[in-house]
Amino acid sequence: MPRRGSPFFLLVQAKGTKKKDTPLTAPSKNAGSTLRCTGAQKIKINTSGASTRCTFVINYETLNKPLPLSPPMITFSQVTKRYRGGTEALKALSFTIETGELVVLTGPSGAGKTTLLKLIAAIERPTQGSVLVHGQNVGKLTRGAVPYLRRNIGMVFQEGRLLFDRNVFENVMLPLSIIGMPHREAAKRVRAALDKVELLPREKAMPITLSGGEQQRLAIARAIVNRPAILIADEPTGNLDADYATQLMNMFSAFNQVGVTIVIATHHPSMAQHIKSRELHLKAGVLQA
Repeated sequence: MPRRGSPFFLLVQAKGTKKKDTPLTAPSKNAGSTLRCTGAQKIKINTSGASTRCTFVINYETLNKPLPLSPPMITFSQVTKRYRGGTEALKALSFTIETGELVVLTGPSGAGKTTLLKLIAAIERPTQGSVLVHGQNVGKLTRGAVPYLRRNIGMVFQEGRLLFDRNVFENVMLPLSIIGMPHREAAKRVRAALDKVELLPREKAMPITLSGGEQQRLAIARAIVNRPAILIADEPTGNLDADYATQLMNMFSAFNQVGVTIVIATHHPSMAQHIKSRELHLKAGVLQA
């Protein structure tokens, strides 16, 4: 760094033509425009006094094309899922879910909602078509690669699938123990997750002593403790009264606001009305317009 009061120069060289470029008038800052530097300029920075002044001129041009967007988090392309006996649970589904989007999957029982979620988590494989999750083709993953995919996916099931021989803290700790996270860091994450679902005061309680709504919140804490990019929930409000169901949906909305991509399956269309989301409706395995 130079002494106070002494000017210095920083030469900025950008890719472009070698000839001297004439400075251009700055274009309006249109959203999505890409700027490219077309020349070299000297930047003079005066560090005298208590403040720093920086005066510079740089040549650039507007390429007039949008910045590249991130690819969708989930892409289904002509996906069919057929079980033994010929039953088709899903039929030629094509859709995308963007990064950071909240999608509510609706439809009657037997419409294929659970099967769709299982395809996202690589619990099932498509019979035809392709399922891309976080850029990975689920149908082509080896068995050894599946656990690494699921580290980015939190799963909440209707029945909770809690371990009733372990307390609240130990239930949430389980995913972190499996991946070998150091205990001190894991404990911090567990308590942070429990705090988010308002169960921290009950970390030593056994699941059997919790209400139905509390058990579902415990399942959510376990699903988010590894800070997944995707959270999927299969009928998470199915066994809850209206008040608890609304609380859970608001909780999902809060997670989505910090960037988590969320897919919730429910046979209650009214649940989608409580939160800002996009609805996908399934009927007999077919995506409805």
